[in-house]
Amino acid sequence: MQTQTKLNTSSTSIPLLRGILCPLAILSLPLFSFAQESEEDEVFELSPFTVDGSEDSGYRASNTLAGTRLNSEMKDVAATVTGYTEQFLEDIGATDLKSILAYSPSAELDIGDNSQNPGGNNVVDSRPAANFRVRGLGSTRAQNFFNYGMPIDVYNIGRLDESRGPNSLLFGVGEAGGIINSTTKQAGMNRDFAHLQLRFGSENFKRASADINQVIIDDKFAIRTNFLVEDSDDWRYNLGEEDRRAHIAGTFNFNQNAKLRAEYEIVSQDDIVGRPYQMRDDYSQWDGTLLQSGHWNAVTPGINRSQWWGAHVLNYVGNDGTVVDTKSQMRTDNWFYEAADYYNNNYTTWWREAQSASAVADPDVVPTSVVTSGTGGKRFLDLEVLSAYYEQKIGDDFFLELAARHQDSEWVSHWSGNSEIRRDPNANSLGGAENPYAGQYYLEGGWDRRTRDISENTLRATASYKLDLENSRHNFVAMASIAEEKVKFTNEALYIVSPDILGNTTDPTNGIYRGSFRQYFPELGDWENFHIPSWEDVMSSSVINGPTSGSAVAYDWRKHHSAQNDDTFDKTAALIAAQSFWLGGDLVTTFGYRYDKIDYSTYDVIRPFYYEIDYTSPNDKSNSAPTITAGAVYHVNEKFSVFYNQSDNTNNPDYLINVLPRDLSPDGEIPSVTPDPTEGQGWDTGVMFDLFDGKINGRLTYFEAENIGQANWSYGYGITTGQVNQLLSAMETKGLIDVATKDLRTLDNVQGTLLDDKSDGYELSVTGNLTPNFRMQANFSITNRDRFNTYVDADRLIENYRNWFLSLPSTQAEGLDTEIRDPVGDQTVGESAESFFLAWSDDVQGHRIAEEIGRGLRKYKANLFATYDFKDGPMDGLSVGGGVRYNSANIVGVDQDGNVLKGEALEYVDLRLSYKFSQKLFDKVAWDIGLNVSNLFEQDGIIPIRYATIPIENANNANERNPYSDPSIIDAASFFEPRRVIFTVNFRM
Repeated sequence: MQTQTKLNTSSTSIPLLRGILCPLAILSLPLFSFAQESEEDEVFELSPFTVDGSEDSGYRASNTLAGTRLNSEMKDVAATVTGYTEQFLEDIGATDLKSILAYSPSAELDIGDNSQNPGGNNVVDSRPAANFRVRGLGSTRAQNFFNYGMPIDVYNIGRLDESRGPNSLLFGVGEAGGIINSTTKQAGMNRDFAHLQLRFGSENFKRASADINQVIIDDKFAIRTNFLVEDSDDWRYNLGEEDRRAHIAGTFNFNQNAKLRAEYEIVSQDDIVGRPYQMRDDYSQWDGTLLQSGHWNAVTPGINRSQWWGAHVLNYVGNDGTVVDTKSQMRTDNWFYEAADYYNNNYTTWWREAQSASAVADPDVVPTSVVTSGTGGKRFLDLEVLSAYYEQKIGDDFFLELAARHQDSEWVSHWSGNSEIRRDPNANSLGGAENPYAGQYYLEGGWDRRTRDISENTLRATASYKLDLENSRHNFVAMASIAEEKVKFTNEALYIVSPDILGNTTDPTNGIYRGSFRQYFPELGDWENFHIPSWEDVMSSSVINGPTSGSAVAYDWRKHHSAQNDDTFDKTAALIAAQSFWLGGDLVTTFGYRYDKIDYSTYDVIRPFYYEIDYTSPNDKSNSAPTITAGAVYHVNEKFSVFYNQSDNTNNPDYLINVLPRDLSPDGEIPSVTPDPTEGQGWDTGVMFDLFDGKINGRLTYFEAENIGQANWSYGYGITTGQVNQLLSAMETKGLIDVATKDLRTLDNVQGTLLDDKSDGYELSVTGNLTPNFRMQANFSITNRDRFNTYVDADRLIENYRNWFLSLPSTQAEGLDTEIRDPVGDQTVGESAESFFLAWSDDVQGHRIAEEIGRGLRKYKANLFATYDFKDGPMDGLSVGGGVRYNSANIVGVDQDGNVLKGEALEYVDLRLSYKFSQKLFDKVAWDIGLNVSNLFEQDGIIPIRYATIPIENANNANERNPYSDPSIIDAASFFEPRRVIFTVNFRM
């Protein structure tokens, strides 16, 4: 257990929530009225737009909205849906979406391992909530079928449904992998009740939640309140979480035909997170020989020049609070160099003959619990959601629901990217002074801050009509909605804001002023304090010693990236659908048509100094997409049914990423564009079964799905913008083009590339209530994912620039060997550039091979969870349960023979014990205790997610990519989470 983490949350705390609502709600439980349970049933007909879970049995979900937007029996739904019941969530000890989807048929947590350059940004930064891949593709989260990309907690969930594959009836704009929808708890009219749950366990985990339903006016008005207070450290050093939530829902029945529901939720979640990867060893190949700074021209294993050789790099040193200029200093780096000579700028010899030995740190030396960012990786989320629903029954067969929702969130994250452990091989500092930290270990990195403010207002009207004919019956639904979403995204880094210390006042965003933060360690160990200085440490003392005596250095956040947005999205949607029952109900068909349109307004980003949004240049664009869903279920007999479902889908692109168009002309200007919406389609077919009088039921599915035109950060910048600008700078330096031509052809706003994904496979889901005492759920899936059409835009770009270059007047020149890393000089410009374009094309092809191998995919997934309740005898009240979870080894790379390389399989065993006491407290309060243990046998160690790249001999270009890997060297790795033990006490009345 780590030392308790203290979060500084004053900047985002909600005093009312933190100081009053949650503590009072929990403390007030003993004062609850102990109202007697009413046996009366509600007199109001259940709305076709809601599912309350009252018909669920054990782990079997009977009804769902996730097939047709109407309350439908699972057996009549052609779409593949898993409903997670309240009983199942309680038995597995779930608290959040991650713990629930561990028992999903085909969902897996996305930690960025599906990229050839895993960075973990999607874990520490990009969105407030964790991302999940379903069937190998991205998934969408919703709450009550409204857009909801926020962290989900079970404290106010009445039901969770996972609809896999495209299904535009649910969400016209969404990911192709599926939709995970949580339905919030609603006030009930049938009785008063209260449920207090206290949980505590591993890593100082403490959690208290309360669920209180109060009938204010019989059959008229009820209120249900849910509260949550959770604090926890983490098994990794310095990480932790504080979570405060409150949710209140009210229901008012005007009469038997009209109902008003309203709910309000407020969330304040603060946590400290770290990248989900093991530290890297960049020190062990060094032999300990100290070097004179700036004068290295020998074969020196384990030594590299600093990242910005010859340039000023201002490092804040946390040990003494000084700022040191590390210009032209060496650093340890686990690469071997032969005949390398940086001092003479012999770049090509270095690259051609470098042999990679970079590897993750041995977990027996550096524990997996070490986090580079330490206490600085803080994130703050404030969220408010207000919703209202008016339901009206008109006649016997017509229902109308009018819904309004407001959601407002502010999300702030801080993160640092580096995880390399190095040693300082420099005997002296810049200027010749003795280096006081020579030979010591150190960590170094910068700090980024991202802020995402989102406000969304939605109005939705839904109507249903039941039509019974002589030989068939039909449920029709129509929906229309309008929404306005405002998204403001700010991307900042910590900069020195007094740049005059180096005499450069013209460009404050010069890389030398971006803050770099270093911490030295005499020895490995003291792992809790083994991290870089926090941004808070620097900000709390803004004036410190500078690179020269007496210099004042001040740090502040500055916008450093073109990904700055202040966008408005106006969304309209319309839907018509029908569920029809034919042949006496043996054949059930579903058909739906949906139309979505998004009008959005964005602004250009300019860079007078730091990046700023140019509000004088709005860019308006409109996207629209019709989607169709069609499906059928045929009940062969009472035990077996066959089904088929097909649907389209579309999804918003990532508007922070500008890309090149795939239809880029081979000649002319090079426009960067906002990606178009992705397009996808998929279909499911299979068999449903219901055996032994309903004791066992399940579904066997074959699926296919694809997602076309998704924008990806990946290596898009390096193989497009970086290469182009390198060439243009070389040409301008040699006088081959003027500055105006260079500026015209320069790409300064391309961050990514487009790619396509498709997946196919099988899923088997089985739920069983074999006896009144025994319940179980089992899943098995096989998933294949292919990535294709990668870097088509880069191919077109190479063709465009090659044509343009060769169209220039022929000129004799010394060549562009140093600037464009061409190994052969003294050629004509055309010949030298031809070599450059050849290397560029080889580089793109290398990236393509590395991208299309299906990284991160775990092809096989299987899990089983079961519980047995003892109902009589000496063990009456005892429940015993447990589960097993298996995910096959992840795809990591490909070797030179084309064989796919894999990491490690995940094999977990979980345990559950609970005991329900027969004697009530105060003759009113039923209570029980429970124990949940995950990863019982503590599978541990590291999980390879990337192997080291095999170097290229006689490379044409220093950026040339070799897609093939050496499985003997693990270049990046995640890790198994350790055993977790949670105790639970429930009080119900």
